[in-house]
Parts: sequence; structure tokens; C-alpha cells
Amino acid sequence: MEQLLDTFLSWVQANPHWSGLIVFAISILESLLVIGLFIPGTVIMLGIGAMIAAGHLALLPTLAWAVAGAIIGDGVSYLIGKHYHQRLKTLWPFRNHPKMMLHGIDFFHRHGGKSVFFARFLGPVRPLLPAVAGMLDMPGGRFFLFDIVSACLWAPAYILPGVILGASLGLVAQVAGRLAILIALIVFILWFCWWLIMHLARFFQPHAYTLRNTTLHWARQHRTLKPITEAFLDPEHPEAKGMTVLTLLMLVASWFFLSLAQDPLHDSLIGNLNLYVFNLLQNLRNPWGDAALLFITRIASAPLLYLFTAIIGSWLLWKKNLSALLHWLVVVLSVGGLTTLIKHNTAYIRPIPELVESMGFSFPSAHTSLSMASFGFLAILVAREIQVQSRWLVYTLAMILIALISFSRLYLGAHWLSDVLGGLSLGTAWVALLGIAYRSNRQPGISLKPFLVVILLAFSTIAFLGNQTPANTALQAYTPESHPQQLQTAAWKKSHWQQLPAWRQDLKAKHHHPINLQWAGELDAIANTLYEHGWQSPTNFTLRSFFQSLQTNPDINSLPVLPQIHEGRKPVLVRCMKTDNSQHLLILRLWQSNFLTREKQPIWIGNISYLYLTQMKVMTILESGRDFNAALDSFRQTLPDQPMIEHRRATQPGMDILLISEGIHPGAD
Repeated sequence: MEQLLDTFLSWVQANPHWSGLIVFAISILESLLVIGLFIPGTVIMLGIGAMIAAGHLALLPTLAWAVAGAIIGDGVSYLIGKHYHQRLKTLWPFRNHPKMMLHGIDFFHRHGGKSVFFARFLGPVRPLLPAVAGMLDMPGGRFFLFDIVSACLWAPAYILPGVILGASLGLVAQVAGRLAILIALIVFILWFCWWLIMHLARFFQPHAYTLRNTTLHWARQHRTLKPITEAFLDPEHPEAKGMTVLTLLMLVASWFFLSLAQDPLHDSLIGNLNLYVFNLLQNLRNPWGDAALLFITRIASAPLLYLFTAIIGSWLLWKKNLSALLHWLVVVLSVGGLTTLIKHNTAYIRPIPELVESMGFSFPSAHTSLSMASFGFLAILVAREIQVQSRWLVYTLAMILIALISFSRLYLGAHWLSDVLGGLSLGTAWVALLGIAYRSNRQPGISLKPFLVVILLAFSTIAFLGNQTPANTALQAYTPESHPQQLQTAAWKKSHWQQLPAWRQDLKAKHHHPINLQWAGELDAIANTLYEHGWQSPTNFTLRSFFQSLQTNPDINSLPVLPQIHEGRKPVLVRCMKTDNSQHLLILRLWQSNFLTREKQPIWIGNISYLYLTQMKVMTILESGRDFNAALDSFRQTLPDQPMIEHRRATQPGMDILLISEGIHPGAD
């Protein structure tokens, strides 16, 4: 299905003259009786919205075609229901699946005419309600009033998010391809957590019943085990189903943890995965991802999770929920103690060896094991107090939080994949074990509303306390030490300049911007030189500059300059220069290299280019041009008294590079 969907969207992109009719046909099919159940209309409309953002389709005509198709599709379904009336129930597929029709009828009776409006936004009943409305003799005028209003709202609601998503990813890709891929990866992880929770019970259910019945049959033949086993697994027990699933989780998690307790760099499948995941995520490092995931990881340090446990535990003690308090304390303290003990016994080195001194050994990850213990068991406490059909939401929220914390440890290079999986499996085993014990205990429940307030306050407290240290200071712990190389000044100017990077590295092997400037000197001196010759700081991204970018013909000097990264780092210096052409600016970006001159002055690498006004569907941005040599010529003219050495890279035919020595005599050695 995914391959067919990709092929279809590619075809629409390649044939925009057919796009209106295609959108019209999709809207009709998605609204038709029965057929609409098999059309992934939501996904297709999001994809069409992304193509609108990319400029392949026009927004207003596409919305008009979608609205028209939705109204006609619903109208055909309504007339079918009107024609067949009660006989519709005897037709295929309703005669084989009567619950489908009964569900639609019940929905119509509960909401009346408004059901036509509501159903437009609810997948399972969307293609069914118009036919039900016709079958139940809803007046045509009333039906089409609700239907037209819903269609006019439905088309923007499904297409505009795709436009926003496409524009956002397009903008992010201009700034940092690494960030775009990282966002997509995190979205996939969050979707997978939701999918896992929704399907876990369905997967375990048939096995759970079989395992429970087999275990009970075997245990009843042994007098010693019979009372214990029946207490956990007897079907007459109100929590038997949930405890059966928890039992399976405990067994699987325990086995998985034991299989991971080996050298993370051992020549094995998990060892190779460790290296692959570490290298992959290090290649995706970028300043924005660093800031976001550093914030998340600092919430889940062991002291703060113990504080989180203490705050909520104090409330449980005050409310005399001693059973919940005891079980939770056992989970958190046992997992924390075992994690520390196993770390010292295995003594595995972290991916970034320097972290061992400040954070200890690697396996298992304390952040993941303790977050699973704290938030996982907390989810069991909350889920016990709500209706069964709503429990998936609690478990999903907990799983998403734990997944983000786990991912942050991998992204920052603090742990191997096996460390994170080991921490998750250790925490899961204890949460399942104590969850079984707690759910078998028929103690009074927890007052849910004040409990949720306490949870929110406790979480806000650890989030605040965990991020008091400046982010730049905290991030240094997750940055490998660099050892600058020293070059003789004359040798650097003659040939050693070729040892420095030739391209700005965003995504690996994606070469868009050459490094066409190398400048030796103190950064303050370079900034002063540029300032004296008319170079200015660019417009920063603010609310005002953002609104400027939404205008049709904005002033180029009022638009924010989009940041770019090199090897996961922002530039240390960005300056721009106005030109005679109102359609472009001259931009200079410098990054720190790993080289020094013999005079111990750092060598900065950078890019000189033009920024051009580029119209996107929803905004105007400044995009780097490709005429780099012309930009270098303009740059030379702005610094006429600055000694420069010009070279041409053999690996970049026709591409010039300038070398500048700030405060160093041109002939210095």
C-alpha cells in the first residue's frame, strides 16, 4: 500500500494538469459508501498538501476540487440510502457485517443532523453516515446544509497541515538536512510508540489466554504453587487479564536483559548495531537537536527521578495509599540499586570514553531504567483508576516520554544501543513484576484528579531544576575533546590549506556549499576588520522578521538570515553586506576548524555567498546562491587593503578559495 501511495503521489507531481481531477476523484471515493473505508484519503490529502508547499500544485483550486468531490461523494451515498431505504441493511456487505450498519445508525440517533457534520472528521463512520441519513429519511435540504459546511472545513483541515508540514520540512532542509532527518526520525519513534501500545494487547491477547490456562492447569496439580498462581492468573480475579499481559512482559524483558549483558563492542549482531547507531546519530548532531534532547535528558537524571518519586510518594503517604507507595518505592529503589551494581560489575566503557569519569560506566543506562521504573509504574497507578478503553492513552504518554529520554541518551553519545535496551528491559521487568503484585492487591483506589495535579507539579519541578545549568556548559560533557593541529604559516598558505575541509558538511556526501575562505586570526580582530569595512550583523529571527517573511514583497534587509551548520555546529561569526542589487545580499559565515598557525592563532573556515530572495508558497526566505566565485569577487572589493592569497582547488574545478592572515605579515613563517 505504501509503495502504491508513493507512486500515486509521484504521478500527481509529474502531471499537475491532471491534479484537480485527481483530487476531485479522491474526495468522491473517500466519501462513497463502503469504498471510502479502503481509501487512505487522509494520507493522500496530506501528501497533496506537501506538494502544494513545494509549488507543484495551486492551493485554492486544489481546495475547491476537494470540497466539490466531498459534497458529490456524500450526495451519492445519501441518494443510495434514500433509494434502498431499509433494504440497505440486507445488501452486501451489511448483511455479513450488521454491526457496521448498527454503529452508523446509533451514531445518527445520538447526534441527529449534526452527525453528518461530525462524521466528516471521523474515519470509521465518514463513508457510512450519508447513506444512513438517507435511509432514515433525513430531509435533503438539512442534509446538504450540514454536508456543505463540513466539506468546506474538511478540505482545509486535511490539506493545510500537509502544506505547513511540507513548508516546514522544506525550510528545515534549507537550514539543516540533519535537523530534517532528526525530526522525521523522532516523529517515527513517537508514531511507533503509539502503534506499539495499540497493538501490544492485540498481539499478546491470544497468547495470554493460552499461557494463563496452561499455567493454571499445571499449577493446580501442585499444592504449593496453586494458591500463588490462582492469585495472579485466575480468570475470576478482576485483574487477571492485565496481570497476564504483565507476566508475559516480565518474562520477555528479563530474557532480553540477560541477552544484552555482554561487551557492547563484542563482534556480534548487537555489537555491530551499537557502532552503527552511534555513528548514525553522531552524524545527525546539530545545535537545535542538541538543545532539545539535552533538555529532555537532564530531566531524567537519577537524583531528579528520585526527587520525583519522593514528591509523589509523600502525597501517597499523606493520602494513606500505602500499598501504592510501597510498590512504587520497591520498583524505583530496586531498579536504581541494580543498575548501579551492574554498572560496576560490567564496567563497560561509554561511546565517548571521557564520559566515564563524570558519569560512570555504561551498561545499563540509568536514565532509561529509572525512567521506565518511575514513569512506567506511574502509568500503572493511573491506568488502574480509569476505564479500560482509555488506558491506552496513559500507557502511550508514558511510553513516548520514556522513548524520548532513551533516544536522547543515544543521540548525545552517552550510551550504546545495548545500554538503552538493557535499561528498558530491566525497568520493564520490575514494573511488570510489581505491577502484577499491585494489581492483585485490592486496596482502595487513588483519588485521580488531585493525583494528576501532583504528578504535573512534580514533573514541572524536576524539569525546572534539571535545566538550571546553562545549556552550553552542560553540552560540553557530551562533546568529545578536540586536539587542534598546528601548521606552519608559510606551509599553510602554500599547500597545507588543502588539509582543511573543502565543503560545508551538513548531510554526509551532500556538497552544496564550498569552504571558499580560510582566515587565520583572533575572532575579535576578524569581526573588527569586517565592521570597519561596512559588514553588519544579519537580521535575527524574531516575531517581527517572521511576519516580514510572510509579506508578498518584503524588504530583503528585514528578512532573517537562516542559520546553517557545518559538522553539526553553528557558525561562530555571521556577517552580511548590502549590495547595489535589492534582490541579494553578500553573506560571510565562519566556523572553527581544528587547526592553528605556528603563532597559535586559530584558523577559521567559512563560506562567502550571495543570498537571494526565494518565494515559497507561504513565505519568502533568503536562500544561498551558487555563484560562489562572483561572491568572492565582491568580497575582495569590500576589503581592498586586506592581504589575501588566492588558490583554486583541484577537487572543485573552477572554484576559488581565499586565505587571509589577520595580523600576520604575508611572508611570515
